Amino acid sequence: MPNTTAYIPEDSLALDLGGNKSLFASRLGILEFARTCEVEHPEERIQALLQTLEMVLKREDDYCRLAPEVASAIRQSAQGYQNSFGG
Repeated sequence: MPNTTAYIPEDSLALDLGGNKSLFASRLGILEFARTCEVEHPEERIQALLQTLEMVLKREDDYCRLAPEVASAIRQSAQGYQNSFGG
C-alpha cells in the first residue's frame, strides 16, 4: 500500500484500488480486500504487520529523526489500523 502522505498530506493512497483511494480507510474495507485476495487470517497478519512497523520505527530512530515528516506520515497512516486491529 503506497503511502504518499509524507509528500501530499491530504492524500490517502498513491494508487486507486478498484477505483477507490479510501478502500483501506475502514476495517471492513481492508478485510474485504483480504478476502478478495484470499488472504488467510487477515486480522492476525495485520496485527503482526503493525507490530513489525512499530519495531522498525523504533529501531530506525536515526532515520526517523532525519525524515520526521515521513515517520509522522507512516505513524499517522498506521493509527487507524492500530485502533481497529491492535489486539
